[in-house]
Amino acid sequence: MFFPIQDLLFMDELFEVPWKKRCGDTKSSHHSFIKDHRKCVRSLDFETSPDDRMSFMGQADAIIPGKLYDPTNEVYVQGRKRAKSKIHEFNNLHPDQEELRDNLIRDLFGSCSGNFLIEQPFYCDYGSNIHIGNNMYSNHNLTILDVVDVRIGDNVFFGPNVGLYTAGHPLDLERRIGGLEFGLPITIEDNVWIGGSVTVLPGITIGKNSVIAAGSVVVKDIPAGVVAVGNPCKVLREIDERDKRRTNFRK
Repeated sequence: MFFPIQDLLFMDELFEVPWKKRCGDTKSSHHSFIKDHRKCVRSLDFETSPDDRMSFMGQADAIIPGKLYDPTNEVYVQGRKRAKSKIHEFNNLHPDQEELRDNLIRDLFGSCSGNFLIEQPFYCDYGSNIHIGNNMYSNHNLTILDVVDVRIGDNVFFGPNVGLYTAGHPLDLERRIGGLEFGLPITIEDNVWIGGSVTVLPGITIGKNSVIAAGSVVVKDIPAGVVAVGNPCKVLREIDERDKRRTNFRK
């Protein structure tokens, strides 16, 4: 599931919330506007099924993808505090404390398999929604906003300053100021290399064996086995036999 950049114009239609039924029109000052709408957000009927409401009030990893939710709910606040505490400890460990670093990050993540290495510093929202495959490597300053699942396959490499952002806000001013958010999952399949300073937006899947060039902004799914570049990120070419035979890596 993904939302191309042009589809963001219609995002609010997907996440409709009955503001006027519950809150009415707000004609007050700017500060009163924010205060009134934050109050309304916390009492909204999100027009979900009973099961969805139970999940919304459950653990942080039970946020429903594509559904608006209130991140100031105490369950989510406590989940983020737990993560920040562990991340602070992780980021301030001496490089020689490799075993402790590994144990801390494994305890933070939802699941992980085999060996992987994440260089300091690292940042995330909850950690419990991050799922890591074998032989994953991240250079410095990886940031993952994991309000919903982020799944990273085997043999995935990240350059420095990469951002994976599952979180988004409504384009509608009232709900955005009110504090509502939504999340869409991100999947990075096996053997992907993501270059430095790449940004991956909510709902994206990057297919196996692909390479994302440094500085790209990924706004739609990328197929398997390609080189993709730019803002917005587009497929440049397929990776083929020429790449296997290449020995000169000069420009």
